[in-house]
Amino acid sequence: LRASLEGSRRAGAAGYVHKKKEAAFERALADARARLAAAPHSSARDLLVRYAADIERLAARRFAFAPDEALGWLAAIETRLKAYATRMSAMVAAARSSGDMDEIAARLAEAGLSGIDIAAVSFRSDGPQGAWRLSATRA
Repeated sequence: LRASLEGSRRAGAAGYVHKKKEAAFERALADARARLAAAPHSSARDLLVRYAADIERLAARRFAFAPDEALGWLAAIETRLKAYATRMSAMVAAARSSGDMDEIAARLAEAGLSGIDIAAVSFRSDGPQGAWRLSATRA
């Protein structure tokens, strides 16, 4: 897609298609569709489904857009996805394991707290764990 848009810009004529890169794009898009269809429902999946559909529409009508505008839009999507991936990586890095929580409970007990209760929290009844609930009382 990018090769076609850049080629059109350089050639000054809409309609340029780099056949090998176009075939690679079509394979990547088909692979992305299949992976997204098989992925569990999540906000990340929904975001990627929306972007993939937008890119597919852009690809189908790429020569109806000014190449620089279409390339700018693709660059903006890439920037947003990189920022999203960075935020998700930071959240995973900050996440606590059950071992971490056991260690926290032990430290709270050493500090004199009692009735320490740790439980996994899911945001949907059938969803994966999304957080921990920790409660304790001071004597």
